[in-house]
Amino acid sequence: MVKHEIDTQSWLGSNWGKIEATDRLMDAPEHVSVAEGTKTVGLESSDEQSLEYYMAIPHSLKSTIDNATQGEKPRSSLPVIIRFGQWSEHTRRQFDADRSVAVAAATNNVVIAVDTPGQSPAPAGAGNLTTEQANSLKQKSWDDPRVGQLDLLTRPQWGVIEQVLADNGLDLSDTEVTLAGSSQGASLAVSALTTAPENANIGTAILWSSPSLTYRSERSPAGLMRDFMQTGAGDATYKAQNPEWVSEDPITRLIPQVGKRAIGHLLAVRGLAHAEDHERLPKYLLTEEGRRHSDVLWRVIHGEKDPISRVEHNERAAKMLVDVAPNNVSRAKLAQEYHAIVNCIPAVGYLIKKALQ
Repeated sequence: MVKHEIDTQSWLGSNWGKIEATDRLMDAPEHVSVAEGTKTVGLESSDEQSLEYYMAIPHSLKSTIDNATQGEKPRSSLPVIIRFGQWSEHTRRQFDADRSVAVAAATNNVVIAVDTPGQSPAPAGAGNLTTEQANSLKQKSWDDPRVGQLDLLTRPQWGVIEQVLADNGLDLSDTEVTLAGSSQGASLAVSALTTAPENANIGTAILWSSPSLTYRSERSPAGLMRDFMQTGAGDATYKAQNPEWVSEDPITRLIPQVGKRAIGHLLAVRGLAHAEDHERLPKYLLTEEGRRHSDVLWRVIHGEKDPISRVEHNERAAKMLVDVAPNNVSRAKLAQEYHAIVNCIPAVGYLIKKALQ
């Protein structure tokens, strides 16, 4: 039987374990080493772009990384999760860095997170959107499923990832990659699949609370921005109910981050609203180029009370994926959860671990 939908109880267990996850992952930094920095990549437009990155290495894999740095390639594929960022985040901000550490500790995978162009605090505006990237985000539609609004954002991200691996004596052919993104990051993960270098071996893609599963006729950029604002109520409720899991005030976090790089964030909303990933992705997988990803496992995760990534849109997206990848798709609806579940750091690690099992 094709299992294209799995309810929360059967997928996560009768008590899906937020408390247990909190207890288990609070000591995550003791089991993870980190590296961070800024990389500059060349673009097709002849411009350059600098983006910050954050790498979390579980101690069980540190000797493998150290040996690779000395020229000894790993004997088997190194498990690497590439984390794509949420709309109001950048990778070296402590709260998001903690997400990467939690995921590395929970999954025993190396985690690499790279800033989104236009939303990166790289020095002197070097991470700002280029003209070509901005125009791509403004584009309302594409005739070719191999081309998407966010593709020009993920190409330089791949460039950074390849540089970070090279610094450690590795290349993509030495790894098995999981693409994982929540909120904006889920749509970036779709574009990362369609722009992946040929030597990227992608095993799993985790699309968590994607805002890009609607037709343009169903939600405009203004409508998506409205839903982003409305989810603040859920954030507040979630924080009040779970003060030990959510240590930050969402408004205090959101305003400074978005305000400093307003153009990149506002244009991203336009691109996310126009992406139509639920339709583009199945069409892409049927192209000659897309068939190389025919074995990718798809994990669709969303909250029951999420206004940004609604239940009915995730249901439709999962079913459309099943039509082209009937044995590779599962969906988990998190009962009673808001979009703000992505701000519960232990839950982030726990749920991505479950998605990989």
